[in-house]
Amino acid sequence: QLALSKHIDRSAGSYSGGNKRKLSVAMAMMGDPKIIFLDEPSTGMDPVARRFMWDVISGIVDRKECSIILTSHSMEETEALCHRIGIMVGGRLRCLGSAQHLRSRFGQGFQIECGFSVPSEEELDEQILILSSMLGTIRRSKESLFLKKSHVKRIFRSMGKSDWIREIREGGSAIEVQQALASTGKVHIHELTAWVMLQERYEQLVDFLDQYFEGYTIRERQHTKIRIEVPRVNLEDNSPRRLSDMFSILEEFKESLFIEEYSISQTSLEQIFNFFASQQEEEKGHIAGMHANE
Repeated sequence: QLALSKHIDRSAGSYSGGNKRKLSVAMAMMGDPKIIFLDEPSTGMDPVARRFMWDVISGIVDRKECSIILTSHSMEETEALCHRIGIMVGGRLRCLGSAQHLRSRFGQGFQIECGFSVPSEEELDEQILILSSMLGTIRRSKESLFLKKSHVKRIFRSMGKSDWIREIREGGSAIEVQQALASTGKVHIHELTAWVMLQERYEQLVDFLDQYFEGYTIRERQHTKIRIEVPRVNLEDNSPRRLSDMFSILEEFKESLFIEEYSISQTSLEQIFNFFASQQEEEKGHIAGMHANE
C-alpha cells in the first residue's frame, strides 16, 4: 500500500528519508489500531511523494475506521488531512475546529492581492518626454538621459511629489533607483520613469482603497505586486463584507487602476498559525500550568 515492495530486499537503515517515513507509517498501521499518532509524516518529501503519503493517510481513516492524531508545523498538511485542527502555544490548546471555522473565527479579514500592468514602451517614451521637459537646462541628448539625485529631486518637485524622494532608500519602493544612484551616482531616466509610473498607479490604488475598502492595511508591496488586508466587516455600519461585492468593485475599476490580475481570499491557516505562534512565551518565563506548585 505504501509502495515499499520494490525495496523489500534492502536494509531499512539504507532507505531514503521519505521511504523511512513511509515505513514508519506502515509499522503504525500494523494490528489495526483504533488510534494512530503521526508526527510530521511527510516532512522532507518531494511534492509527489508528499501527496502520495497524504492519500495513503486519508485512505487509512476511511478503510480501517480508526482515528489519526497528527502533529505538524505545515498548515498545508493539516488542511489536507485533518477534519479538526488545534493550535497549541506555550503548552496550551488555543483553538480547535475545522479549517473553515478557524478562518472565520480567527482570521483577520480578507486578503486582496493585486498585480499592476507594466507600462508599455510607448507609455514610457511619452512619460520620458514629460519628465525631460521638467529638467529645463539639461539638453535632451543621449547623455542627458542619466540623472543625478539633484535632477531626480527637481523632477519630483515639479510633479508636486517631493515626498517621493523618501522612497529612494534601502527598503523603499524605488530600490532599483536607489541602487543605481548609490553605485554610479546617476540613474537612467528610463529606469526612473518606470518607477514613477508604477508609483502613480500605486497611489491611485490607495485612493481607491480609501474610498471603497475603509480600514484596510497594506501588508506587502513588491514592485508590481501588492497585498492588502481588508476587515471582515464594513466599518461604517458593521455589516459583514461580501465576496461578491468586493469582486464586483474590483472588476469594475480594474482597467482604470491598471490592475492586470487580482485575487481575494480569506486569511490563510498559515497566517493564523503565525498569529498564535507570535504569542509564544516559553523563552520569557514559565509556561502556565508547568509549575503549579511554585
